[in-house]
Parts: sequence; C-alpha cells; structure tokens
Amino acid sequence: MRHRPGDPTRGVRPAIPGLIAGALLFAGGCGFHLRGSVDTAADTALTFVDGDLRSPVAVELRRNLVAASRNAPVAQEAALVLRVLEEDTGRRVASVGGDGKVDEYEVFYAVVFQFAYPPGNDTPAEPAQTLRVTRTLQYDAEGVLGSSDEESTLRAEMRRDLVRLILLRLRAHDGAPGAG
Repeated sequence: MRHRPGDPTRGVRPAIPGLIAGALLFAGGCGFHLRGSVDTAADTALTFVDGDLRSPVAVELRRNLVAASRNAPVAQEAALVLRVLEEDTGRRVASVGGDGKVDEYEVFYAVVFQFAYPPGNDTPAEPAQTLRVTRTLQYDAEGVLGSSDEESTLRAEMRRDLVRLILLRLRAHDGAPGAG
C-alpha cells in the first residue's frame, strides 16, 4: 500500500508489532500470569493435609502437594498442618420461568479449613477459615441427563478453584512474618 505525503497513518503500522511485544514483555516482567499458569504449591512449606480420606477437597490438596513434593507423609514431619474441617456442596433455585419451572440453579461449594502447627508445637493454630464459591447453572428440563453431567463438571471446577485458593492462602501464610 502506498502512502501519500501528509498521511496521518504513515509509520503507525510498523510500530504496532513493537508496541505489542513491549506490552507482553511488560506484562510478564510485572509478575502477570495467566490463570492456572502458576504452580501454587511449589513455594509452600512441607505440609500435611489432615482431613477425611474421602473428602474430594482433601484428596485434591494432597495430590497438588505431592506433585510439588511439598506433602508431608505424617503430621510430625510437617512444617504446617492443613486441616480440612468441613466440606459442603448443594444447589438452590436461582430463577423460575413464566411457566413456574426452574430456569437456573445456583450451585455452591464451601470448605472450612484451618492452618495448624504440627503436634508438639505450642504455637496456637489460626482460626478456621471458610471459602465458598458459587456458580449459576442453566437448567434444561428436556435434557436432564446433560444438565446432571454439566452440574458434575461445574462442581469439579469449583472444587479445583477452592483448592487453588487454599494453596494460595497456604503460600501467603508461609510468607507471613513468624510463619513456618
């Protein structure tokens, strides 16, 4: 394409790739990461997960810590004990159509957990914390089986979100003054 003298767009197009490259370098340099691209368990202290062996959140926490080589096999070897105290999931009607039938459900997943120090350490445990995530699920009365599969997938995603949030809090706890 030929530019005319005095054309205001002259020289702009060659600058665009440079601007994009600069923005990407800046974003990477300031610590920006795409969601899920940071290994949240890698920089944590050796941790023992104490909770029901059938608890999906406790199982996924252990799996993440094992993958990062940060899982302590017994509480006495850990710098920190992560207790999964309670786990709850459910749904409630979020909206009803003009025909009186359910259009949407609000699905929730909550977990109560606590950071404690290993047995033999007199340092008091932190108070229990509750995390809760909520998502809206479109309900189709015609495709009940598909809606059920979608709800199961949604719950699994919510559980992964909770585990990631707990690991981020664990990481923050490790960086706190006086933390293990």
